[in-house]
Amino acid sequence: MGNSTKSSELELGTISGIFGVKGEVRLFLHNPESHLLDGPVDVTLVGPEGQRRAARVSARPGAGKRILGRLEGVSSRDEAASWMGWRIVVDHASLPDLEDDEYYVWQLEGAEVQQAGERVGRVAAVHTGGPVEIFEIHGAGEPWFVPSTGDFVERVDLEAQVVHLRPDAAEE
Repeated sequence: MGNSTKSSELELGTISGIFGVKGEVRLFLHNPESHLLDGPVDVTLVGPEGQRRAARVSARPGAGKRILGRLEGVSSRDEAASWMGWRIVVDHASLPDLEDDEYYVWQLEGAEVQQAGERVGRVAAVHTGGPVEIFEIHGAGEPWFVPSTGDFVERVDLEAQVVHLRPDAAEE
């Protein structure tokens, strides 16, 4: 199997299909609300066997919830079809800066989780796809899942790599 995403990279999504006859593609984006691909953006495409190619990609809304993309230099349906299944990744350094109280969910994977000042585990994964991200926490016993909302998360300390849960988060 192919090379996975490098630790300095973030996977934005995949090329999931083709659209029309002029080389546009359908995109499956992990965060379809993101505006990161609104203009031509330098990305790396990672193929099913791990092959890597630099590319410039832009996205636009399609019908319904579809997101359509354009790969610079691709102008035919056949060329577009050759990119199906390729993952779209960017280097963390190319991501926009965030406000002080914001974070990228990938920054929390592996972070310590504390509740009422006690260590209760680590963020093993951050699950996306619903209305909010869900933290999968591994500690003593079975893994547990906590929504990333203010009802459950008191604060996040990125510098210390600690997610502080509200004292009653496990009971809600």
